[in-house]
Amino acid sequence: MAAFDYTGLIALSRRLVERFGVSGVAIRDGDGEDVGDAGWRAEDAGNNVSTGIVVVITELDAKAEPDARLRMTDSVALIAPPAGGESLREYHRLTVGGVTYLIVDMAEISPGGSVVLYKARVRR
Repeated sequence: MAAFDYTGLIALSRRLVERFGVSGVAIRDGDGEDVGDAGWRAEDAGNNVSTGIVVVITELDAKAEPDARLRMTDSVALIAPPAGGESLREYHRLTVGGVTYLIVDMAEISPGGSVVLYKARVRR
């Protein structure tokens, strides 16, 4: 049996997120050192910041996640996979439209091992 090709699905999800989303930046915090409120230092920008990502921020449905400890400032971020194929699982913050969100939880939507979309619970 031939494996399913997810290329079309990945392209479709990226087009939809780009159509309805906003460009943003993913930020990875430093290695346990104090890096200030922004979560990164300018000299580490090449290693700790992923630019050019596209994000859709939506309301969080409390019924969909009944066991999570939710706050009123929680939202869901749908993130298109970066064009270079970089994984976003190690990032800690998102800056979208001038607002910085803390990534509380992130999951890859990856049928067959191909990342189609990232779904993150974020907090302001």
